[in-house]
Amino acid sequence: MSEIRKPISTLVVRSLIGEATPTEIMQLEEWASLSVDNRVWLDRFDDPDFIIDGINELEALDLDACERDFQRRLHIYEHRAKVKRMKRQIVIWSAAAIILLSCGIWLHKHLAPDTTPSLTHLHTTPAKTKPVNKPEAKAAKQSPLPISVHNDNTHQKQVRTPSAAPIIYEAGYESPPVTAANVPEAFRQLPSASAAPPQPITNHYASRNGPFNFPQKALEPFDILNDDSSILKDHMLPDGSIVTLNAQSRIFYPNPFQGANRKIKLTGEGHFIVVQNDSLPFIVSANGARVEAIGSSSFNMRCYPDEEQTEITLLTGDSLLVAVGPYHSILQPGQTARFSKGSPINKYNTNNRDKVVAYTNRLFHFDKDDLNQVAQEIARWYGLTLMGVNLSHTQVSFQGLRTKSAEAVIKQLTTSDGKSHVKIEGKRLIVH
Repeated sequence: MSEIRKPISTLVVRSLIGEATPTEIMQLEEWASLSVDNRVWLDRFDDPDFIIDGINELEALDLDACERDFQRRLHIYEHRAKVKRMKRQIVIWSAAAIILLSCGIWLHKHLAPDTTPSLTHLHTTPAKTKPVNKPEAKAAKQSPLPISVHNDNTHQKQVRTPSAAPIIYEAGYESPPVTAANVPEAFRQLPSASAAPPQPITNHYASRNGPFNFPQKALEPFDILNDDSSILKDHMLPDGSIVTLNAQSRIFYPNPFQGANRKIKLTGEGHFIVVQNDSLPFIVSANGARVEAIGSSSFNMRCYPDEEQTEITLLTGDSLLVAVGPYHSILQPGQTARFSKGSPINKYNTNNRDKVVAYTNRLFHFDKDDLNQVAQEIARWYGLTLMGVNLSHTQVSFQGLRTKSAEAVIKQLTTSDGKSHVKIEGKRLIVH
């Protein structure tokens, strides 16, 4: 009967203290052989310096400072949640008020009784005019501003006119044709319909220090896609921060930033130089991960959808908070966080910062990198379709300009076995 498998962390601990059974050692080696990353992760525990650095880091950790930072973030989270609830209630009540007002206007317009007196249908057959001066007709009531009634057979409306006295016609008679002789003097002085419309009145507002500018409404959010075989260099964000995008990368952010933070969505790879603003945290979300810059800093984030791992490197400035799912980590300058979706965050010391940001200077920089990752980077830059995979764990080294042709770059690749594993056929990059 096979032994029940234990978690990898338990196996590693038992192996370090020398209590692992042969079966457990076999299980640990079987897990390490599944991928290169597993093997690298396991081999790190054979390095005493790595274990000593981890212990020193734990000893140097200020628990009181961590607790204060946690309380501060919890307070900010609760405050934001309260503000969101208030905004939601305001939106709901505003929408309800608008709906009630619209219903009231509709009911008043369609169901209110019509108090306008109806007129008898006016015949259009030629007939002589006949003033109303019969004894049985009631005298028209004089008013300072008489009313003339227009009937278009479907609607009636009353328009007050400045004529001296009303002219009333009986039903069944047609009004005489309009001529210059029978048009009252008051109508002749009215402006014609073709006259220029009156100019709108401009309202001027001023404050104590000069003209007052109303707040501008939010512009359309920026959705920037860099799908060329190049980089988007030094793009300025609304707060003054700067981002440089690698090829096949994309960012999305509001313009201007809204709410209690400066939030950006990233796909691909970007290098950020953040302007400090303690009241508005700078947050980049990508591939299920969330990075929050604390203070002024510069960092690089790589999270292509076709790559298994996300990599974040803090280059300069203050600390960087990295969160993915239930896992959290704080990076210091010169440290790199690497993780897969659903896995813990692995933290390393950055050995070569120039390699991380080489693309911002249009350079390739490979230093004993896996052949499959190198081929993926080359195919992405030159817009090629990647075909095949290398299973021999071949390592590649190369430094050179990205402005060279793809063929020239492939010829200059240095592999660990001295063989050429990459070739180009049309628009395809084939790995074998």
